[in-house]
Amino acid sequence: MTHKERLLTAINHEEPDRVPLCAWYTPEAEKTVLRHLGVESDQTETYKAAGGPLPILMDHDFLISWVGPCTGYYADPAQEYTDEWGIGWKWFKYAAGGSYTEMVKRPLEDIVDPSNFSMPDFTGEDRYGGARRLVAQYGNEYGIMGGCACTLFELAWYLRGMEKVLMDMVTNKDFTNAYLDKLMTWIDQAGTRMVGLGVDIIWIGDDFGTQDRMLISPQFFREFFKPRYARLFSKWKAINPHVKIAFHSGRQHLSDYS
Repeated sequence: MTHKERLLTAINHEEPDRVPLCAWYTPEAEKTVLRHLGVESDQTETYKAAGGPLPILMDHDFLISWVGPCTGYYADPAQEYTDEWGIGWKWFKYAAGGSYTEMVKRPLEDIVDPSNFSMPDFTGEDRYGGARRLVAQYGNEYGIMGGCACTLFELAWYLRGMEKVLMDMVTNKDFTNAYLDKLMTWIDQAGTRMVGLGVDIIWIGDDFGTQDRMLISPQFFREFFKPRYARLFSKWKAINPHVKIAFHSGRQHLSDYS
């Protein structure tokens, strides 16, 4: 089986020759593995648009091009930086070695009217050069995934803060609906473009799950999020009925392909 055949066989609920593989790392860990394999390259895959050499070296079965909020995680080597959404990030070091980033500024903490902030534009073709290259160069051999993680719920609290978003859903439903409709713009644009380019899978994800329950009630999920996901999925399936939707849900590990 080719890598692509193996992946598509598995997610179509048939039995492949082996379990399809894909893993990704922090850029720091990825560079360490590359050096271990004798590859002198600073091109990393995780949360980058164009991908890197490690997935092919490690015999992965699908390759990912990332766009959207998740690309802010390791976007700048500076000690503190601000991403295109206005989210402030800072690097921290582990005592035992290694480093990671955390969000330290929420640009929409005090916003009253969701129409009063500007969204990044995801219609530009420059955002999709990595996905286009992966489809053209590797699409026959590998599964290609369009990674659009931190899609809606996560983005909402990245920008505004978790407590405020949770309170908004209870006390200010009109604001919440207008806010989520505004945030929908980016994933509508990005996912639609990725499907049009011919990716096999759209990866979206919002961490709703803890170890044993959801962060919000099923009622609120059905009220605010499920209908919006349904509109997106219907639109993408209308463009390509064969595209798969991978939904990452957090600690409960309920990711599924449909």
